[in-house]
Amino acid sequence: MSSVEAARTGRRNPGLPQITMCHATWGALRVMLLVRHRLRIVGHSKLPKRPPFVVVANHCSHLDALVLGAALPWQVCSCAFPIAAGDVFFETRIASVMSATMLNALPMWRHNFGLHAMKDFRDRLVGDPCAFILFPEGGRSRTGEMGQFKPGLGMLVAGTDVSVYPARIAGAFEC
Repeated sequence: MSSVEAARTGRRNPGLPQITMCHATWGALRVMLLVRHRLRIVGHSKLPKRPPFVVVANHCSHLDALVLGAALPWQVCSCAFPIAAGDVFFETRIASVMSATMLNALPMWRHNFGLHAMKDFRDRLVGDPCAFILFPEGGRSRTGEMGQFKPGLGMLVAGTDVSVYPARIAGAFEC
């Protein structure tokens, strides 16, 4: 399997180089967001230091996953996976490798969304265990207002012991 094919699948396992790159990226993003954009994280101590768990938030900017990833405890960075739109972040070779390597993102292919994709994510969440960053609206808001939730979050965690941590991101739409 090529690096691009591996990046585009939700079944990849990060190795030491990817874990190192992921920690470096999240660390640099955290510093940049804190210094340049005056990121303020409230309730950081309520997030667990061990998976499995899911962090969900409103979605109105490409910065949202970066902000949530920067808020996670360091112990979780290498096993935290933002769920990203495959048709946006995994469509080209460079985007696929960058999204998978630097952000540890997993693709959600909207054109092929179904129970099979959710089952794979659910198996990974419970079996590995890991943490997911998820936006229950299914896409970015174009107005900054909260949209309707899709059923994916319920399918992902129903009947499991996985905790869901709600978050609110303020100011990213204006950025």
